Amino acid sequence: MSIRSLSSLVFESVRGIRLSIHNLSFLVLGVVSMVLQGIGNALIVISIDARGPLEEVGLGVGITLAILAPVLMAIGGSIYCAGKNRTAWLGLLGLLSPLGLLFLAVLEDRTVQPNRDGAHSS
Repeated sequence: MSIRSLSSLVFESVRGIRLSIHNLSFLVLGVVSMVLQGIGNALIVISIDARGPLEEVGLGVGITLAILAPVLMAIGGSIYCAGKNRTAWLGLLGLLSPLGLLFLAVLEDRTVQPNRDGAHSS
C-alpha cells in the first residue's frame, strides 16, 4: 500500500466522521426542535382554555418553547451546512420547515476530495 493511497484512505475516513457528526447533530437538533415546537403549541392551546394561574404560566412556557424550537432548527441547519462546507447562513433555510429541510438535504457537498494522485482537489 503506497503512502498516497494510505493518505487518501485516512482523508476519506476523517471526512466521513466529520460528515456523520454534522448529520447526527442536525438530526438531534431537528428532532428536539420539532418536539419542543409541538409541546409549546400544545401548552398554548391548553392554557387558552385554562383558568387561574396555570393559564399565565402555561402560556408563557408555551410561547417560549415555540420561539426556541425554530432557533434550534436554524442552529442544526447551520451545523449541517458547515459539514457540507457551505456557509452557515444557509442553515436559516431550516426555518422553512419541510421545504427548507428539503433544500438542505439536496445541497451539494463542497468538501475537498482527494484525486487519484493523492493530492486534494476541490
